Amino acid sequence: MKKNKLKKLTLTALFASIMCILSPFSIHLGTLPISLATFSVYFAALFLPMSASIGAVVGYVVLGTVGLPVFAGFLGGLSRIIAPSGGFIIGYIPCVLMTSFLARIVDTRETGRFVRVILYALSALAGGIVCYLVGTVQFCFVTGMSVNEAIAVCVLPFIPFEILKITAAAYLASLMRTKRVLNVFRI
Repeated sequence: MKKNKLKKLTLTALFASIMCILSPFSIHLGTLPISLATFSVYFAALFLPMSASIGAVVGYVVLGTVGLPVFAGFLGGLSRIIAPSGGFIIGYIPCVLMTSFLARIVDTRETGRFVRVILYALSALAGGIVCYLVGTVQFCFVTGMSVNEAIAVCVLPFIPFEILKITAAAYLASLMRTKRVLNVFRI
């Protein structure tokens, strides 16, 4: 039992570290950046057990909030959380909850890899919608923009990139879970 707890804790720390490494690299598209943060949230939620994925994402958000430069553009601190785009960072937490919850339901079904990738992608899409909802609400609140304006700025330009990140995370997680590529991670 202690071995499983140690594995889970190690995976939690590893995935929080992966998020801290991938997320700062970004490209600005208008007022908001495109980063690999949501990819790492999706991948952690799809691959890890629910408690480990939640721990990794919460750990990442806490590390960035206390000032480590792990958010997009190598920024960090509480000011990033209360900024117009801070709602997207806060949204990673309900995103990982939703995605992981749905992915664990998928794991209870016997499916082929293609169907698993599709179901994982739909799980991540549901989580992504939650993240974008939280982020857009905060963006409206902080900037005073209308919902339609905020959707035009915060959501529509990012849809193609989110589809790519969701697809990549779903495929990679499915591959690693079905083929046990990293058997050491199986808990």
